[in-house]
Amino acid sequence: MASFLDTAVWEELQTSRAWVYVDYPKIEGYEDLDKETRNSIKPYPVIWNAESIINWRVSANPITGAQQLQQVIIRNYEEVFRPELGEFHPVFLDTVWVHELDTAGYYQIRKFQEAEPSKNIVISQGKIQQNYITINNEHFQLVETNTNILMNGERLNRIPAWPLNGKLEMQEPMLMPLIAKEVSLYNKISRRNHLLYGAATYTPYVSSNMSDSDFESIVSAGLGSWIKLQQGDAIGVLDTPTGALTDMDRSISATFEEMAKLGVRMLTPETSQSGVALDIRNAAQTAQLGSLNTKVSNQISAIIAFMINWRYGLDLSDGDVEFEMSADFNPAPLGADWLRLCTEWYEKGYIPRSVWLQMLKQNDMLPPEYDDESGVMEINNDEMITTPQEQMDYQKRVQAMAGLASSPDPNVQNVLANILVKDIQGDNSLNKGD
Repeated sequence: MASFLDTAVWEELQTSRAWVYVDYPKIEGYEDLDKETRNSIKPYPVIWNAESIINWRVSANPITGAQQLQQVIIRNYEEVFRPELGEFHPVFLDTVWVHELDTAGYYQIRKFQEAEPSKNIVISQGKIQQNYITINNEHFQLVETNTNILMNGERLNRIPAWPLNGKLEMQEPMLMPLIAKEVSLYNKISRRNHLLYGAATYTPYVSSNMSDSDFESIVSAGLGSWIKLQQGDAIGVLDTPTGALTDMDRSISATFEEMAKLGVRMLTPETSQSGVALDIRNAAQTAQLGSLNTKVSNQISAIIAFMINWRYGLDLSDGDVEFEMSADFNPAPLGADWLRLCTEWYEKGYIPRSVWLQMLKQNDMLPPEYDDESGVMEINNDEMITTPQEQMDYQKRVQAMAGLASSPDPNVQNVLANILVKDIQGDNSLNKGD
């Protein structure tokens, strides 16, 4: 999972268009396999990079009306061994997979492929570089249609693909601010270098009304020569742009510092909470990465729940699986005053108990593994703890006894004395009708 997430998040940071597709192995003669082998066959996630996803379409669910993924078109090269072309090296066929829901709402895959092998494929660092310009439908032929995609004995009614950031719409890549700063830094350094060249060059000048021949004799005199000037003439050197150079160095230093703040989250140590991250918790880039952390965690939770349901035939929802990619982006502690306010909201019924407990866990008031049901049961069984119901009964007794004490009737006073005696003995007479 760690290696998969490294690749997926790196693709997401570069393109903001990484998708995760859940596939299931196709095994011939599955019924003939032994139990141990069958148990080892499980669904697995696949990363779709941005270059492979050439189109997608959404539509309204006919039952719920919610927007759902209707079609995703994937294009890539498929390695095929052809005996007539040799058995040692495969050929690459340009292939398009159309993942879609048919008219009945069931998932199917149509596979289109070019008949002739692709030529001039660019491979860089062991990876095929995809550079598609257009699709010529005349060159592609439908070679396969897979409609028998079952999940626990029933046809799948959704496309098992998720955008890693949870958004079907196009998003600006998260690295773009860092790239823009890098370009700006390059321009500033180039300008600074030009200023350095100017600072290392001296430009002399002559202020005079001398003739051109006299000026030429001064220029050709060379270093260390005596120069005779007329009265009022002056020779000097233009000032170097040292002031502008100082300002440029200051601007470059500020850009370096800003880039460090932008990129420090991407280079944090693999710890639960880094000190550098705490220093820049309120930075804009930190907020974006924190948001990405939450989105990716939610999507991975949904993917894990789907794979478990597919593998074991369960009916888990996305919320039944908790997954947190990095605790480094958890919300900052709110402090005692904010927690007291949240407790008041819970007591007044403004927020549910689950939200209140989550806030307590995030602020280290409760351990992350705290189970609320077992905790409430333990509280109710503890004789030393007064439950809210017992506190309410006690307040009722106190109010009733206060009303009896204000009565001038001696008989009422006697009843009050008996109640106090029994209450001291633990009889709780007021609850029994006294």
